[in-house]
Amino acid sequence: MTSFSRLVFPHFSFRSVLVNLDPFAGDQAAAARCKDLLRTNFREAVVFEPMTPSFGGAVRRLWLHSQSDIVLHLEDDWLAVQRIERQAVENLLVDRVKSVSLMCREKKWDGSSLLQKTTRKWRLFGKTVFRVEHNQFSTSPSFIDGAFARSCARLMNPALDPEKQFSNGSNPALQRFAERYQNRFLIGNDGPDIVVDIGRDWREQRKIVKRLVAGTSVWSSDNG
Repeated sequence: MTSFSRLVFPHFSFRSVLVNLDPFAGDQAAAARCKDLLRTNFREAVVFEPMTPSFGGAVRRLWLHSQSDIVLHLEDDWLAVQRIERQAVENLLVDRVKSVSLMCREKKWDGSSLLQKTTRKWRLFGKTVFRVEHNQFSTSPSFIDGAFARSCARLMNPALDPEKQFSNGSNPALQRFAERYQNRFLIGNDGPDIVVDIGRDWREQRKIVKRLVAGTSVWSSDNG
């Protein structure tokens, strides 16, 4: 939060702050510390505290309750490493572009297209016989057109991984709707990466593995 407070938040005006606090990887004391930290920085933040953790449910809930023209989707395991100006984001959110994702190492950007795509492949006897390219939307730090986010939330299945269901065929209604639009990367002036994922290191230190099981993201111990 400190890095975003220094490099990002001062250049935007926020209408509201919505936070989902799942009962995951911490006890009630940890949850209380999180809320104290939130109140210190965002006194009027609305905090949702569901009884059971759900990645898809959290994203759907927050996007659905948003009200602004532009929504910043941000999770707690990211650091900002470059300054982001409001005009740079607004310049990109035009026409079919409904989301602007902040570039990071995990995107494995090859320096070519700045539109995020994913390719589904069908293989026969070990060889790819058919492939289809889809527009891909991300739950990594992104600025999203508010109306688009709310429309997606209404179609989103909270039981499925919120990012994967945009393109893997598990949610045809959402995929058909989102396919008409695009997600564009914002790259930095001092190198392409604007944000850094620290959640992967946190998981590795605790030997926690993220798996996709029947379309749902599941976090478990490395030997479980």
